[in-house]
Amino acid sequence: MERTREDLAWAAGLFEGEGCLTLSQRPRNAPIVTMGMMDKDVVDRFEVIMGFGKRYQEAERYGPGKIFYRWQTTTFEHAQATIAMLWPWLGERRKQRAAEILAAPRTPHYRTRTHCKHGHLYDEENTKHWVGSPGTRYCRQCAAHRSRVSYAKKKREMKEV
Repeated sequence: MERTREDLAWAAGLFEGEGCLTLSQRPRNAPIVTMGMMDKDVVDRFEVIMGFGKRYQEAERYGPGKIFYRWQTTTFEHAQATIAMLWPWLGERRKQRAAEILAAPRTPHYRTRTHCKHGHLYDEENTKHWVGSPGTRYCRQCAAHRSRVSYAKKKREMKEV
């Protein structure tokens, strides 16, 4: 579908009334752009106009037989694109919130981190990769420490019995 100026103005008006701009708490302060309501056809049209994002439905959120439909995107690039497309028609309060969301510092994705949360270097010697879960890794030093703490706790519990 080709977006028209009228489509974007319609989407901006809808977003102004029903949309939300927020930041995720975890894992990395990522922007979340959401628009939701009970009218499936309206949310479907919004999704088509945006051209990205994902639609969800939550059954009986507002009572028996009522379904809430929500369009959402959680990547920085899509949040930025949404804001850019709707910007000319957004109110001042939404524009201010959008600027805050885009300017918020984001922590890097865990796969790009060079050190664990305790400061140990992720290098070949200190990094263990989970079998069966590609891309997942953990720090061997931290794992060894957790193991020692767990063993000491079990040993204390055995003495108490």
